[in-house]
Amino acid sequence: GFFLHVLISRFYGPKNYGIFITCFLLCNILQSVAALGLHKAGMRFIAIGHERSDHHLILGTFRTVAWIPFLFGIIISIAIYRMSSFVAATCFHNIEMVSVLKLFSVAIPFFALLQVTAELSRGFKTTRYAVLFENLLLPSLQIVTLSGLYALGCDSLSAVYSFLLAVFACSLMMLWTVHKQIRNFIGPAETDRLCMKRFIIARNWKSILAYSLPLTPFALLFLGGNSMDIFMLNILTDSPGIGEYAAAARWVSFFVM
Repeated sequence: GFFLHVLISRFYGPKNYGIFITCFLLCNILQSVAALGLHKAGMRFIAIGHERSDHHLILGTFRTVAWIPFLFGIIISIAIYRMSSFVAATCFHNIEMVSVLKLFSVAIPFFALLQVTAELSRGFKTTRYAVLFENLLLPSLQIVTLSGLYALGCDSLSAVYSFLLAVFACSLMMLWTVHKQIRNFIGPAETDRLCMKRFIIARNWKSILAYSLPLTPFALLFLGGNSMDIFMLNILTDSPGIGEYAAAARWVSFFVM
């Protein structure tokens, strides 16, 4: 992921990198809003269902936790897409951000889906698939796509297109992987039988929401705190200055790691 940001800043300069990083951080916060803390709740209740061999709980948790963030993400995506001009001009004082913001808004439901399904996969007591898709494949697809589009002479929106493609692919593959994990644990015949009940939800869906919703404001505080410097700089300076600052800050983060 660090190498990806180096490529974006080198290919398209500090101005376009400043716009990209601002919209990316906003997208990250909004996908956390869409998730409603269900990624952590999903991992917890999948683990409980796994321990108790409670098939109804596992499948119900999967459906509840996967689709609520996706549908809520679609609502947020539509709102941000329609308000992109207002957000760019009023909040960030940069009308050039509109097209980038519109593209990032499309990624919100899939970004939220990727986050919650990665955590659901961890509920089966393995981090293999979450690391593979979320930490390795996601940035790798972006690097390959970005490099290809840059070689073809495409403009700075290539960075956003590469992000969209990677998020779409990884979220759908992660969703399929979790479904496969459930199918392998429950058994194909039992899974098919339970799936015939179209409106199956977790028996204790109230407990899931009671666990997840209080996590949302804390997640937003954490993400907002980490992004506040970039958002404030959008008020105080221009995009090239933001890009230079963000690039330098990532070098510091790299050496801290």
